Amino acid sequence: MSFPRFVVRHPHAGRIALLALLACLTVNAIALWAALQQPWLGLELRVGESEHGVLADAVPYGPAHALGQDAQLLDLATFTGSGAIRVRADDLASTASHLDTVEDQQRFFARQSHLAGLLQQPVLLSWKTRFGAMAQTVITPAPRPVSALPSTWWWRQGLSSAAFMLAVMVWLVRPAAAAARWFGLSGVMVLLSVSAATLYRTRDLAIAGDSFRHLMVLSHTATTVFGCTLMAVLLLFPGALIRQRTLAAIIAPFAVWWALGLAGMASGDSVVPRVPALPIMGVLLTAAALQFRASRHRPADRVAWRWMGTFVLLGAVWLAGALITGAFYGVQLRAGWVTAAVLVYAGVAAGLLRQYLAPPKPRTRPASV
Repeated sequence: MSFPRFVVRHPHAGRIALLALLACLTVNAIALWAALQQPWLGLELRVGESEHGVLADAVPYGPAHALGQDAQLLDLATFTGSGAIRVRADDLASTASHLDTVEDQQRFFARQSHLAGLLQQPVLLSWKTRFGAMAQTVITPAPRPVSALPSTWWWRQGLSSAAFMLAVMVWLVRPAAAAARWFGLSGVMVLLSVSAATLYRTRDLAIAGDSFRHLMVLSHTATTVFGCTLMAVLLLFPGALIRQRTLAAIIAPFAVWWALGLAGMASGDSVVPRVPALPIMGVLLTAAALQFRASRHRPADRVAWRWMGTFVLLGAVWLAGALITGAFYGVQLRAGWVTAAVLVYAGVAAGLLRQYLAPPKPRTRPASV
């Protein structure tokens, strides 16, 4: 399955591609700037063996290098000893999505705000050494250096940027096609969703609770829109299963549900709205099955689905490997969910490009003698 010659059909493809690249670099620059504004203690934190314990390995050149290795964090307070708070394992949670009640989420965000406020000044840190001795020291948090950003940060931003540029490329190849326009919009949502989520998922210890909440809302909103755009793509490509009015009727309930969730959150009656992943996945699987069945007598469409299926299979294998290694061996594949989603996304892009770049040629019957 080889790709034919790449041809773009937008009259201003060069300018738009350059603007898209500049926009992508701008979003990444903002995300990098925001990540470097977080106070940095120079500690690599992890959950300890006890229920609420937090263990820390000090970076040799970091502000808290005196802690050494395998130190257990206890309390964090101002340098005068006021405003002390016990550092708990749930403070290291990458997101608040797992919390089911308003009270739990508010408590989580309040603790994040408390910790983030303390880190704006010199702090009195209490810890227990690996030998069980109690110790205290005053630490002045430093600006977070680029070298302190985890590899996950670069991995997530790199994947989301590649997905964004891939979506722009697909749209430039066939700008008038409805599926290409929806796919182009999905690339914007990928970049926004991942960039917002990366800021709170890769934080050092804490960020302000309001910032945490707003970033979660932005990420979940972009993710929901992304799911709706993929639904539109699979319902319209390679062959249109429904009309535009029917497509709007399918997407409308998701928009209404999300608007109600945001209204409830604003009034303090609900948690940060969750992405309706199961309904979106149900529509995607149904659309995929219908498209596969409809392409039985259309060879060109079936070829496009081969491209999609190859990458979807790779994404499924990667995700299964991430879940299995994490559950049984304690080894987490890097950004398992993000990598699997990008592989599936690449499969959809490959199918679109294969169809748009190589339109089917009519078969000619052999001349009768």
